[in-house]
Amino acid sequence: MQMGFRVVISAVLMVVGSAVLLARQEPTHARLSFAGVSRVYVARAIAGARQRLADPVCQQVLTDFRDGSGNTLLANLQAMQKGAVEFLDLIWFLDASELRPCQRRPDLVAYTSPGQRVIYVCGRRFVHPIFRLDGPLAELLIIHEFLHALGLGENPPTGEQITRQIAKRCEGPGRVR
Repeated sequence: MQMGFRVVISAVLMVVGSAVLLARQEPTHARLSFAGVSRVYVARAIAGARQRLADPVCQQVLTDFRDGSGNTLLANLQAMQKGAVEFLDLIWFLDASELRPCQRRPDLVAYTSPGQRVIYVCGRRFVHPIFRLDGPLAELLIIHEFLHALGLGENPPTGEQITRQIAKRCEGPGRVR
């Protein structure tokens, strides 16, 4: 009986220790307002986007688009004296699952207004089996919204054109993890 109890306790300690180790390895973002599993998915996407934006080839997307005043997004970053990764770290990511845009538009996963430093993410959609945004697709979505936060409007260019250009610059050989 004593031996069986020790085996059970050892197994429990191994599971708890593994969970603590995994929690420490989860990426974090200082300005992330989410709970539960959606927090994990969004944090991973931000961490992946961060790695991609550190790549000079991916950063070329900052000169591919202009804001409403005609400035490149790179010029906007330079005016703030920030790099791409530094600016990403200044953005707030908020769970907007309960907000009207997420409630009314079933295809919406994230949104922001040009020049705003808050990206609203329909958190439940991020983890919903239909979308299950993890890996490269989620990272490109974060970069898409990051460009809007830098001042990029939409229509024109369309959301699809923006995402296609991001994929071209940030998902090429050697950049896909």
